[in-house]
Amino acid sequence: MKGTPFHGSKIVDMVPDSKLKELSPASHIITEQNRNNEVNKRIISIYGMFDNHVWPTKASHLDGAENIQIKVDGHHKMLWHKSVRDLIVEKINALGENK
Repeated sequence: MKGTPFHGSKIVDMVPDSKLKELSPASHIITEQNRNNEVNKRIISIYGMFDNHVWPTKASHLDGAENIQIKVDGHHKMLWHKSVRDLIVEKINALGENK
């Protein structure tokens, strides 16, 4: 998962768009997701130094998951950055080796 707001995003306080309300740290989806954390050990959370959509950036840190902070700024830049692609390929290859 890349730049996922596991703990919500304060962006909903700044952008009055009802479609974003489920990203609120207090939303039912976010609170329920954080209550059901038994799958977290199977998740790899990749997040940047600054994310212009997930405020604060630490909201992408997921307890019990493998959390990797990369030296990239910007929510969408992470998806296209070579270091992120290389990291994802490395993690996928490691999954194949562990079978």
